[in-house]
Amino acid sequence: MASTELSVIENKFQAPPISKLDPYQRLSAVRALILKITVITGWNVPHSEMMTILVDQFLKLILERYAWINVVEVEYAFRNHGTKIKDWGKEMNLSLITEVLDSYIDSTSEIVEYAHKTAQNDPQGHVWTDEEMDNEIRGKIQAFLDYKWDGKKNPLWLEHWGEILIKDGFIKDITQVEGFLDYLITKQIKTLYEKC
Repeated sequence: MASTELSVIENKFQAPPISKLDPYQRLSAVRALILKITVITGWNVPHSEMMTILVDQFLKLILERYAWINVVEVEYAFRNHGTKIKDWGKEMNLSLITEVLDSYIDSTSEIVEYAHKTAQNDPQGHVWTDEEMDNEIRGKIQAFLDYKWDGKKNPLWLEHWGEILIKDGFIKDITQVEGFLDYLITKQIKTLYEKC
């Protein structure tokens, strides 16, 4: 496994998912992330009441769309993807943040899937629990919905979605996956999994 791939996997276990932090820890983590993102990207931080709104909205975004990732992963995402966005001089906003985090998730989905498959064969590596693997897939299902709502034509598609949707009681048969996702879009249901 390449060092980049290893870093992605190691980052997953260096801190708990943001959704698992208590409210004070979440707020503190988001404030610290905003400062680190500013240093990494050069994006300006809004002042006074705008900063308060940014913190609030960034925290909501994390919990709604990226609840399964942790602060170490967010920092890594901005170090490795945020510097590629040519928006110097812009004020930090949710659109820029989402662009970076989506790029990170897109680029790491195959690495995470590979780690799931090989972890049990590595006696010295971390063996993912069934719950950790299920939560990873739940997060990707939510990312798919987010991409659809953002108007992306070819959002990521993952194996094993049907198994999780059946396990969670949303569908009864694996052939119902696409129909169920279409139903969510038709009924304007934007969030299926908030906290994984």
